[in-house]
Amino acid sequence: MLTLKKTIVAVLFILMSTVSAVGTVVASEPNTVYVDLSNSSTSVIPGQSASLEVGIPSAALPDTKGIQAAKITLSYDENVFTTDGLLRYDDALGKYIWRDDCFTLIRPYDNGNYRIENPYPTDLNPSDNKKEIVIYVSGNKDKWLSSDSGVPFVHLFLNAKETVSDSNTSITVRMENTELQDQDGNDYKNYTSTSAKIYVGLPRKIDIVRGTLPPSSQAISMELNQGMEVNALALFANGDTTYVTEIAKWESSNPDVVAVKAYGSISGVSYGKAILTATVGSLVGSHEVVVGSRTEKEKYAQPDFNVSVTYVPSSDISQKAPRFPVFVNGKSAEEGLLVDGSMYVPLSSVGRLLMLPVGYDSSKKVPTLAGRAVSQFKVFAGTSYIKARDIPVVLPGAKTYWDTKNKILSIEYLI
Repeated sequence: MLTLKKTIVAVLFILMSTVSAVGTVVASEPNTVYVDLSNSSTSVIPGQSASLEVGIPSAALPDTKGIQAAKITLSYDENVFTTDGLLRYDDALGKYIWRDDCFTLIRPYDNGNYRIENPYPTDLNPSDNKKEIVIYVSGNKDKWLSSDSGVPFVHLFLNAKETVSDSNTSITVRMENTELQDQDGNDYKNYTSTSAKIYVGLPRKIDIVRGTLPPSSQAISMELNQGMEVNALALFANGDTTYVTEIAKWESSNPDVVAVKAYGSISGVSYGKAILTATVGSLVGSHEVVVGSRTEKEKYAQPDFNVSVTYVPSSDISQKAPRFPVFVNGKSAEEGLLVDGSMYVPLSSVGRLLMLPVGYDSSKKVPTLAGRAVSQFKVFAGTSYIKARDIPVVLPGAKTYWDTKNKILSIEYLI
């Protein structure tokens, strides 16, 4: 059931208003705390796992007013999601709890200074078609759960039912059953919450692409005895895209020319052509692969990074997304995009201004920044964008600031 643990997709982070909807930056209203529920995939295939993250991004609260302990209750539609395969029965507690491999603390909350009990399922109102997940987490003395960087503290899975199709749903924070406490054990009341919107359904199209490049009609070219990593990119009815490389069935029409070594991993065996296919359910994506040899001129030519994009979703939200200025260590970067309430910044531009290399991890099939995998990213018009809230996760010590008045995002990082 957990075959989407490594799914690389676009992240959806909805805050209560466009101005304050920033995951990695200080909230716009002073002393406001958000119980932030987000999902690493805005679309999920029936029978696969939705990946959820919970954190408490906040304004810069005084050190004595930080959130140190929290009981957070999440609510989901029981007709869409199930906990099958995620739970184990704990004899000591006398109840079912999440299996240890189905949830985890997120760095930097995994260093022993924080404690989380295994989340457990409950049903607070059996007649409302909703079920709940209860999460308890706390920090040791002077260790706060709340953070102005917005880094989430826990990550857990919830499975979409195999029988569900074309369902738009939300996983929410049940406010009346959620409690936040400061270091003195006093309840903290001045907070609000976000929700995770998820589409559950089968994709409408599958494209086979090289790495994280956009779809193209051009044949994929490779040399004899060369290995290559490709991905299966699924397009959903809502315009969302996600990589389904690891759940697709891969085949080559001519294994003697192009051999499939593993999920999305191919090798040129002999000169010729083959049709590579990736199948998910009844949906098949295909692409021609040509194995040839380069001429001396081609070998020493400068790489051509221009890709002929023949298919772009008509609902490409990057075309409509509001843009905002981005500054990296005081220098102007390429503009960022505000998509579904989350801020995304162009990875290559940020890396260039920080003088850090941007690459690609072929095993994880994700871009990298300074050699670190960027697991949460989106690709708009062929450009990889990292979610602003994840910059301090990829680059520990980095800070992001949101200028509410001028609507400018600033990134600071000293190597």
